[in-house]
Amino acid sequence: MTVYYQLMKSKKCWRCGKAFIDNDKKLKKTAHHAIPQFLRAKKNIVIPICLECHEEINRYFVKSIPQLKEVYNFMKHLKKFIDKYETKLSKYQIKKIDDVNNLNTLENE
Repeated sequence: MTVYYQLMKSKKCWRCGKAFIDNDKKLKKTAHHAIPQFLRAKKNIVIPICLECHEEINRYFVKSIPQLKEVYNFMKHLKKFIDKYETKLSKYQIKKIDDVNNLNTLENE
């Protein structure tokens, strides 16, 4: 929250450096998320930029969003695969230990 407050206190656009003017549509202060919201970052930085720069940045990112979503989906599926693999591996290791214990028990009889 502190970072958001300090950044949003700025009186100039962080991209073009122009001063914000509330009653000028293009130079009105807006809050731009440094990490796209659909990525659901646990922490995000909000940067004060004018509406003109905000629209320009968003036009650029709209073109790249499909690729970002592909990367996000790939990472999500990779995490599921790793979690599933770790679960299977832990079951195998427990079974293997049980087999060794059974073997030791048979040897001692």
